[in-house]
Amino acid sequence: MSVEKYRDERNPKPISQSAGEVLITGLGLGILGVAGITVRHHREQTHDSLKLAPWLQEIIDAEQRSVGVKEPYTWAAVHRVHHNMEDANLAPFRRIYHAVRQAQGSSIVIPNAFPHLDQFVDSFDLATVMQIGESADKLVQDRLGKNYSKSIFANREALIETLYPESPQYYYPQLHKKRSEKEYSADELAEFLLRDPHSPALIKGENGVQGIALGNVSLYQRAADAFRSVPTMKPVDLQRPEDFNSDPHANIKNKFAIASGFVIPIAGRLIWNRDFTASGFGRAVVEGSAINGIRVATEIFGGSVTNSAGHMGNPVQMEVAKAFLNKRYEIKVKPDGTISTNTVGKGITGRLSSWANLDEVGGQEIHHKKPWKIAYTDATGRQAIIEAPWGSLLQVLAENEHISFIQHGDNFNGQPRPDVAHEGVKMIQAARARQLASTR
Repeated sequence: MSVEKYRDERNPKPISQSAGEVLITGLGLGILGVAGITVRHHREQTHDSLKLAPWLQEIIDAEQRSVGVKEPYTWAAVHRVHHNMEDANLAPFRRIYHAVRQAQGSSIVIPNAFPHLDQFVDSFDLATVMQIGESADKLVQDRLGKNYSKSIFANREALIETLYPESPQYYYPQLHKKRSEKEYSADELAEFLLRDPHSPALIKGENGVQGIALGNVSLYQRAADAFRSVPTMKPVDLQRPEDFNSDPHANIKNKFAIASGFVIPIAGRLIWNRDFTASGFGRAVVEGSAINGIRVATEIFGGSVTNSAGHMGNPVQMEVAKAFLNKRYEIKVKPDGTISTNTVGKGITGRLSSWANLDEVGGQEIHHKKPWKIAYTDATGRQAIIEAPWGSLLQVLAENEHISFIQHGDNFNGQPRPDVAHEGVKMIQAARARQLASTR
């Protein structure tokens, strides 16, 4: 049959039907991409709770490169900081620690209390600030190695400004992309190690949840750039040979992956439509590109919702929606001083939001307390499936001896977990809990 005869006989689909297929396909691929992140880069690389077959690792890594993530394993290095510095910033405590030590013996009066160091604590006493600052400085020394240097204040005015802050010190500073290790100061590198890379509690504005929803990608990108420029900042188990020896083919590989993200759905639509004419090819290009755009947008949206709604405090049923729709939203610290979200059992809105995000929103409270758990719930049986359906499925697969592509991880082989809250963060959480209790 000739192309012309084929074109005359075929009955093209209505535009509305094709649009529906494009939307469903793009959303489906995007959800698969989010699932890949939660399995590979989250549970396997960040928390070592799962172990995937090499072929599955390669597929997921390639998919992530197709959305522009240059080194997918860097995601895990940034996410470890999120767990170490859970909704807190230890950098100002470290600066004050060095300022106090430099000011000792001078005529500068060292205050006994320090405000503006945490959104949920009015002030910290000197002893607590010094203890948190010293623990933070030790972490920086361990991770920076030869890049470490203590904070040095050039003059008396700089010391006084640090010791007597007049505005919040915990917010994200304005940082710009650096292209090499030499462009970062030691204090800038310390910032990336000592603050949660994407917390609503650390962003300026009347609604930090919305702020992270809109700014999550840029915040993640700044942290990832720092880890790429100074790969020794990464935990040892997340360092790769290519971090230290530039791969001349890496840029080509990443561009090829991005191009594949367009080519594959375009080819898929061309075959699905069965219209191999010039106009049919043009239609496939439009539809395939739209599928890829929807896929990428779905993955970005999923990450942004997780990092914003997943740390909005102690919401009730409808407050998940309110946080995204209202100009203002007050994050409510929980009795233990944390703000990781638990929407399970708090109404159909909370439960559906968690299901739609593969358990990542509603189960954040359990996940941060027990990062080794594959399913973000303490429940068992049917109740576990209701509370964490995605994690429960993964757990069943990992425990099935007949399935080899996904297994239980080593959970760091009994070594101290690198994915739990730092001791300085725990002290901040304790101070939040005390203040909350005192106001009741």
